[in-house]
Amino acid sequence: MKNQVLSIILFLLAAGTCIYCSVIYAHPADLMWTRYDHDLLHYLSFLTANFTHFDNVHLTENLIGLAIIWFLFYSPNVNTYPDKVASLLVSAIAVTCGIAFVNHTIGTYSGLSGALHGMFAYAAILRYFKDGDVKGIILIIGLIIKLYVDFNWPELTFNELAQKVYGETITIEKQINPDADFSYKTCGEAHLYGAIAGSVLALIRGLFFGKNSMIVGRSVH
Repeated sequence: MKNQVLSIILFLLAAGTCIYCSVIYAHPADLMWTRYDHDLLHYLSFLTANFTHFDNVHLTENLIGLAIIWFLFYSPNVNTYPDKVASLLVSAIAVTCGIAFVNHTIGTYSGLSGALHGMFAYAAILRYFKDGDVKGIILIIGLIIKLYVDFNWPELTFNELAQKVYGETITIEKQINPDADFSYKTCGEAHLYGAIAGSVLALIRGLFFGKNSMIVGRSVH
């Protein structure tokens, strides 16, 4: 029970951080990762960019995704708060590092979706390879299809469809350039980097930790 409560608290902390960085913080654009900045906030943005969002639609969809993955996707053997926190933070850092050092065409990045793909991959792989649950394979196949769509039919992704339905409610980018004709787009590269990081972390978890062990702490169940 104690660990369940702690898991809920950590989820609320992650969600609250997204809300703070995107809505409450006075200049959320400063927390986005921008290639040509080199001050202290630039280096902090390797983490904070993942919790900062372009608008309320962008924020809401990622908070819903975080809740679904956090509470529903982790199988009993890895349904621990250290597993969830580790997969979130490792994937988040991997996303911004991938964009910064591997992909040189993206100038600005923010959003939790890349890290969510990492959490998804982590939970799916361990669900199958540690628990033998065939649902893990289904989730892995679904993730591969999702990544394929991101790169080949980005107009079918949720971000693009949501903008068509709700319009562009830009709140953060206007702080950078009030006259910009701007709309954010799905970043398939971020999703890919997050998925790779989550997969690698899952393999490490599976190879070096026993069936009933975890990164730190005790199982929620």
